Amino acid sequence: MDRDLVYDTMFKALSYFGTLSEELKLAILGVTSIRRFWKNDVIEESGVVCRYCYFSYSGYVKGYKKIDDKYLVQWFMGPGKIIIRPESFHEQKLSNGWIKALDDMITVELSYDNYAWLIENFPDFREIDSKAVLYYYKLAEEREEMKGKTPEVNLEKLMKDNPGILDIAREEDIASYLGIDRKTLFRIRQKL
Repeated sequence: MDRDLVYDTMFKALSYFGTLSEELKLAILGVTSIRRFWKNDVIEESGVVCRYCYFSYSGYVKGYKKIDDKYLVQWFMGPGKIIIRPESFHEQKLSNGWIKALDDMITVELSYDNYAWLIENFPDFREIDSKAVLYYYKLAEEREEMKGKTPEVNLEKLMKDNPGILDIAREEDIASYLGIDRKTLFRIRQKL
């Protein structure tokens, strides 16, 4: 693994939300570390406070929670994305769901305390954070809008947004995310 490539990829992803000064980049290098997760590792647990955010260099995760004794997959995230339980991380309150690695991953790990320090000391990071929160809020709205669309349309969007996800995620997870059963998913995939 090339450490510089991992960080360059993270900086490129963050630059989508704003400009990173050289001072900010050096500060981020000083307060983060590279962290590996293996397939099926639980990255964040339900019922605990999310103390870290992760910038994914490689690998996919699923975010899910339990509703009425059923596990509901809420989202998938992959390379170039920020991985957190947002309600828990930003408010430092107990999480109502889990994050689980779907395959081996390389991430950059940033603690909440260091995240808060970066916001306090670097206006460019504060701007990036504000735009990133808005971006992920829009993603949550898009997921809500899925309810009004057909499973075929939603599956196509999932595949476009997460290339290769059908090869990595379990069928029951994809079906859960789409709000359909596995038989319906099978029929839809046959048409693609």
